[in-house]
Amino acid sequence: MSALFLELKYSRMLGQNVERWKIKNNSPFHATGRCPICGDSKKSKTLCRFHVREYMGSCFVSCFNCGYSSNLVGYMKVYEPALHSEFAFEKYRVTGNKDEPIIKTPKLVIDDSILIPTKIDFEEPFSLDLPYVSELPENDPVRLYVASRRLPDYPFQYAENFYDFSSQFNEELSSGKKDEPRLVIPFFDRKGAVFAYQGRDLSGKSKQKYITITVDSKVPKVFGIDRLSVHKPLKIVEGPIDSLFLDNCVASVNASLIATAGKLIKVVKKEDMTLIYDNEPRNSEILKMYIDAIEKGYKVVIWPNSPEKKEDINDLVLRGKNVEKIIKDNTRSGLMAQLDFNRWKRC
Repeated sequence: MSALFLELKYSRMLGQNVERWKIKNNSPFHATGRCPICGDSKKSKTLCRFHVREYMGSCFVSCFNCGYSSNLVGYMKVYEPALHSEFAFEKYRVTGNKDEPIIKTPKLVIDDSILIPTKIDFEEPFSLDLPYVSELPENDPVRLYVASRRLPDYPFQYAENFYDFSSQFNEELSSGKKDEPRLVIPFFDRKGAVFAYQGRDLSGKSKQKYITITVDSKVPKVFGIDRLSVHKPLKIVEGPIDSLFLDNCVASVNASLIATAGKLIKVVKKEDMTLIYDNEPRNSEILKMYIDAIEKGYKVVIWPNSPEKKEDINDLVLRGKNVEKIIKDNTRSGLMAQLDFNRWKRC
């Protein structure tokens, strides 16, 4: 019996004293529940932010609410002494070694005696515990939807119960709201860790077509920073899906394009940025944004006349248009931007 096998055995046994315990995955092992240390959310009885994970040959315990983290042995030693005694006895009986297991995880400092909560620092980037669309059956409606929209190759995921899943990051979503399935678009930082994600409505009936959830508030909420090259001209759009169709493009999500440009001005020159607003000449808010961007000296895309005034980038792709060429041919700044903007808004 290996040391990992023994840790996995006792990881499962933790569930007898953890409220709402659920094993999410057996290999690698991952289970969640309500934190027995802090009690988890006081507002919601369904939030489960206590995690037990298998990683690099050992098991670790962490809580996204109070920030506690330790290896399994350290957790049992402090909070499950009876279970720890059984573990130590069985380990000695099997291996003849009384010492605690040595954890050789790089950059992960563990002190079993410390009780002050610390944030766990996994080498493996944080990811969402959701199925990938590419792994769904070929005839699955979600996979067919992605294919029908000709969406680029991207690690899209799927949440059958979006609000229930997201409540671990946002308590307000656990308020008894009727759940619904959504396509999940993860936001990656430069290290490949998920810091936010967006859920897209699949029914066409929801009042909120997109819902953005923050996982790590320290990271600026800009979609596409993992793919950003500071050595090439940068395009900025509003929606994550639109950005995937364009080379070196990021999405502002809920912020203004100018605000997003301001976040990136230290790494990309202003003259190398192009702001691409939605093609909605009848939208007064869009018109104000255009005027502001032009007055502040940004390059903008003034869309050419089209049969459908509200066509977005994805729509153009579906019609077989060369979007990169359209953007290049219709990028303006200064006086030319003002003249073409006045023409466009009267379309």
